[in-house]
Amino acid sequence: MVSQQAPNPEKEVRDRFDLTGKSPYVRIEEVKEGKIWNIAYEMENILFTDPNAMEGFKMLGVDFASDKLAHKVRQSAAKYGEEMARVVEEDMSTAKAWSEKAEKGGVSTEEIFKLPPLALNTIVVRLNSGGLMLFAPVKIQEEMAEWLAERGIVQWIVLPSSSHTLSLPNVVKRFPDAKVVGPEQAEAKLKHCKALPRGKFDFLTTDAKGLEAVNNILAEEGVFIHNVAGDVVSQASLVVAHKTILECDLVYGHADREGSTNVRRERFWQMLPEDWFHRIFKFAIIDCSPDGGCLPAYRFWLMDPNSLGAMGLDVPANDGSSCLAMAESLRAALDLDFDSAAGVHIDHMTRAEFRAAINCNWKWLDGKSLLTEEDPGNGS
Repeated sequence: MVSQQAPNPEKEVRDRFDLTGKSPYVRIEEVKEGKIWNIAYEMENILFTDPNAMEGFKMLGVDFASDKLAHKVRQSAAKYGEEMARVVEEDMSTAKAWSEKAEKGGVSTEEIFKLPPLALNTIVVRLNSGGLMLFAPVKIQEEMAEWLAERGIVQWIVLPSSSHTLSLPNVVKRFPDAKVVGPEQAEAKLKHCKALPRGKFDFLTTDAKGLEAVNNILAEEGVFIHNVAGDVVSQASLVVAHKTILECDLVYGHADREGSTNVRRERFWQMLPEDWFHRIFKFAIIDCSPDGGCLPAYRFWLMDPNSLGAMGLDVPANDGSSCLAMAESLRAALDLDFDSAAGVHIDHMTRAEFRAAINCNWKWLDGKSLLTEEDPGNGS
């Protein structure tokens, strides 16, 4: 399983620069002046260009040739009115055409960015001492290497999820002296492909002693790392830096149950043609999930030891204690001292918006609200 999921240093992910010569860093937002930057990055949509990724997506319930998928998408879209139902019919036709092309002859290099790209945010933090921390780093092209060098020396690389490792061989090669921090599953993948300059992570977020040690060091830098206990799927960590909480693979749907990932409610209702992939993902995976509109169905399955959870690198406890531990850990995280949020798959949120979104996604873990009396009424 590790070998199947590990990045291949000989086959780096391809982004907009690699394929078109244009910058893959489509937006740089200063979240906190001189301290935190959110960088929007675009790479190829491997769900149409990588056969293994395509098969994995089908296992999670998205097969564009499937009548079952089309039925689910239509049912979900109908809840939003006749115009949304009409738009999603066009979306399904578009998705099916690209899927057939991918499976028959493959998507040509010239066509790849006619597909919606995979959009990821990476977050750069300036530490109190002047160095830089990269949170969930993406591929570093020369353009970004120069931009970073103008702002400081990259001293820390933080992987907040076991799933976001594809760009790491490129990043650690660029910054071999930077301390690498992340979960055990991510370390196993990077050990497998021999990408780590010191052969292992400098600190594991999933090891209590390692987490305490790195937090003792980073306290002077204005950074605190909170490991989400019980999250056997992504082994996620939340990082608080300069009163901004940084997130990965925990927020999918928004508390309003219309916005999701980096598409807010307002944009969702614009029904933009270029958002066809996002709409299908929302209607097929999020709106049809057990909670009815926040968390993708596969995140429930992966926390279930009698379902996909049995196939994970870290198996959820049979007695349900993984879910209970995750709920308590998220409650503790939501009470940390932060005033805003940013993430890999979400754009800037206020404290109240973020807390409400986490609650909407994860309150099922123990059947209780994750919110304290603070911020009453926000998604509870």
